[in-house]
Amino acid sequence: MRNISRTDKKKLSWIYRKKTKLQKSNESTQNVTDNVDENKKPRIIVRNIPFKATKEDVKKLYESFGEILEINFPKRTDGTLVGCCFIQFKQLEDASKAIFNTNKKEFLGRVISSGWAVSKSKYCEKLKKELENLNDKDHTDQNEDKNKNEKYKNETKEKNIEEKKDQFKQEKLLYAKKEKRKWLKEKNRKKRARVVVRNLSFQAMEEDLEKHFSQYGTIEEIKILKREDGAKIGCAFVQFEHVQSAAKAIHYANLKPLLDRPIIVDWAIPKNKFSKNDPENINQEDEIKVKVEVESDIEDNIDNIKKLNSNEELNGEDEKHDIVTENDEFGTYDLEEVETENDEDDQENEVKEQKQLDIKEIKYPRFESHDVSEGKTVFLKNVPFSVKNHELKKYMEQFGPVYYALVCIDSLTEYSRGTAFVKFQKVVDAEKCLSAGNKLQMEDQILEAYRALDKNEIENKENLKQHKQKDSRNLYLIKEGVVLAGSPAAVGVSAADMAKRLQIEQWKSQILRNLNMFVSRVRLVVHNLPSTLDDFKFRKIFERHGPPTAIIREARVMRDIKNVDIKGVGKSKEYGFISFTKHEDALQALRNVNNNPNIFTSSRRPIVSFSIENRIMVNAKRKRLEKSRENNPLWSGNKMKRKKENTNEEVATKKLKTENVDEFSKKPYVGMIGKPGVNKLRSKHNLKTQAIVHNRTIKKEKKIKKSSKKLDIKRKQKINDKNKIKPKQKTKINHNDINLEKLVNKYKDKLKSIELKKSKWYES
Repeated sequence: MRNISRTDKKKLSWIYRKKTKLQKSNESTQNVTDNVDENKKPRIIVRNIPFKATKEDVKKLYESFGEILEINFPKRTDGTLVGCCFIQFKQLEDASKAIFNTNKKEFLGRVISSGWAVSKSKYCEKLKKELENLNDKDHTDQNEDKNKNEKYKNETKEKNIEEKKDQFKQEKLLYAKKEKRKWLKEKNRKKRARVVVRNLSFQAMEEDLEKHFSQYGTIEEIKILKREDGAKIGCAFVQFEHVQSAAKAIHYANLKPLLDRPIIVDWAIPKNKFSKNDPENINQEDEIKVKVEVESDIEDNIDNIKKLNSNEELNGEDEKHDIVTENDEFGTYDLEEVETENDEDDQENEVKEQKQLDIKEIKYPRFESHDVSEGKTVFLKNVPFSVKNHELKKYMEQFGPVYYALVCIDSLTEYSRGTAFVKFQKVVDAEKCLSAGNKLQMEDQILEAYRALDKNEIENKENLKQHKQKDSRNLYLIKEGVVLAGSPAAVGVSAADMAKRLQIEQWKSQILRNLNMFVSRVRLVVHNLPSTLDDFKFRKIFERHGPPTAIIREARVMRDIKNVDIKGVGKSKEYGFISFTKHEDALQALRNVNNNPNIFTSSRRPIVSFSIENRIMVNAKRKRLEKSRENNPLWSGNKMKRKKENTNEEVATKKLKTENVDEFSKKPYVGMIGKPGVNKLRSKHNLKTQAIVHNRTIKKEKKIKKSSKKLDIKRKQKINDKNKIKPKQKTKINHNDINLEKLVNKYKDKLKSIELKKSKWYES
């Protein structure tokens, strides 16, 4: 045996002491960790939590399962949330109940996943073991290399040098890619505040644009586009420093004049997106027929909100689920490391993914929300473009607590569409928001609130509209304003007016046999006008009786040019035309003026109906107008996209709307109401019978009027006789009694005339 020196003994004793100390410390740490592990057993992790969720929201959800000791949200170094949460329960049973009841359930619009949290010590042990395994493998490889023959030592050295060079090159490439990505991100961020200016004057310079747009914010770059020969295109790009200033410029400077020419200001679209969405490029390269489908604003917004929900879900699922920590500091450190590793892996795999086109992407099932059926969701229009989700949520919380407030974003421009969805926690709060009206104001803009509709309902409505019978000639409007005999509207109508009305109806039925003739939705024809009525008075009548917002394009009384008076004005033909810009205005004016006894006289009433037009003549007039515009040099130079001034005259492509009129609101003198789908014309026999019936009714009315007049006269006489003071009546003299009296008086006179002498009895 080898003799051990004194110094060696000292060394051994020191090493032995150190080992014993380490063993004791390890035992103590193990006991502590075991106790900690026992305490941390009822601890769960909840992943894919919305970033807007707070501790109170999580507590409300999990409080029902048991007593909660702690809720912890891990954060990154920059202060942003990771998207997961740790919840410490008091009892293990409560934690298991919470996992069982909340796993794969919806929480604030996102599906959360809950599971048992792994302790920090175990997580660290796993990482250490993995690292040790890797080191062991490296050591074994090195030993095998040493045991190899000395002949191949030089070759291995050269290979190592080459590998190091390759690694150095790869690192250089990765660094260059990282820098390029950073540069592109900054560039894209700046491009978001970029604006395109169209219909620009060719005389405009960069200084003019800077003066015009500097009032909205600081400008970084101005670029006026030119052709190869140096000629200006009439288009320019303006780069602002902030997105808000660009939005302000679009809002205030759009369609405003610059150098005596109105300009169009809009968001600049990236070249690749513009080329993808350009129909010409699609037809040239891919030869694909694109069908453009016009959808309502509400359906677009619903699609957009579903896209937003699906994007949020995917983003939540892409978050790091394997990271489980206890303290915030340790969690943020681990998250950073994993993020950097993932970024590097993504950068390395980008080229591989482009080459491997056969690999199919994993498609997650799309989550369909049921917010609309609950009645808590509100759809908003006219939302300011600068408003963000959190600002809208704060504003809408005045009505009650809000689940979410999402602004709809255009997929092409990546900017707000001016619409949004807001979901309240209670139905009552949603009703308050809907009944607010003009009180909903943000940044001096009145928000329009509507109930959110389900996508399936909108599709069903569109299908019903397609199946409906289309009236290309608007024949249902012929019956609008027709006065039938025996109806309340026919009361007080003179026989001459009724005869004229029936004559017009006969003419309509004959002329509409020609398929080129159609009923205008905007132009009215008015018959039975007084001969003294001129164009100005004619217009004033319809301005007074039409809707206040109506715009009258034409008001013309037709005149005979051959028969002219002293002033050179033709004699009136007693009918005229009046045209509006909207069908609704024309319809309301017709119902207010037609057969109205208060406009002219009760015996002479206006006969108003929709005008019958010839499609050939209308098309010829339109072509003539287009040709005159083409020949006009001022018009040909104007490339501005103006709004069409057509007044919905093209009835072939117009979708018919049903006009709902309440019977109670309908005036008594108004005739029939035209309904879409009821296009049947009246026959000649029916028109004649109408005339006979109306004449009979007029005769009956005249008889009733005469009898009523006689009765009134008698009543008045009786009343007058009663009011007169009558003299006292004398006794009536009988003629027979007078004669008797005369006879008696005569006899008496005779007797008196005889002289009576006294004589004795014996003398006679």
